[in-house]
Amino acid sequence: DEMLIPEPEHGWLVISPAVSPENVHPSKNGKIAMSYGTTMDNELLYELFSTVIRSSEILGEDAGYAAHLKEVLGKMAPMQIGKWGQLQEWIKDWDDPQDNHRHVSHLYALYPGNQI
Repeated sequence: DEMLIPEPEHGWLVISPAVSPENVHPSKNGKIAMSYGTTMDNELLYELFSTVIRSSEILGEDAGYAAHLKEVLGKMAPMQIGKWGQLQEWIKDWDDPQDNHRHVSHLYALYPGNQI
């Protein structure tokens, strides 16, 4: 959790820099792959922290650290629905319905994860 930083608009905790695998988003200078707080990264961290918390409860160990991770989870960027009704791939609503890029990394929370 030490690698998380506050995102400038909402103060959500995110990883930066971050990318969404094999994809780019618009920027003032064209298209760029780098961002912060990408959905897949958020989903992976949420699952990792949730697993550590659950493991702590099962084993009866590290309750203090588990409590800290629960606080962190409450401050992380949520999954967001974009203007096209999609699960946003990026922290900003940059998705384009005309984009023919066919990957589903931002759906990790659905499968193989279990957050959705």
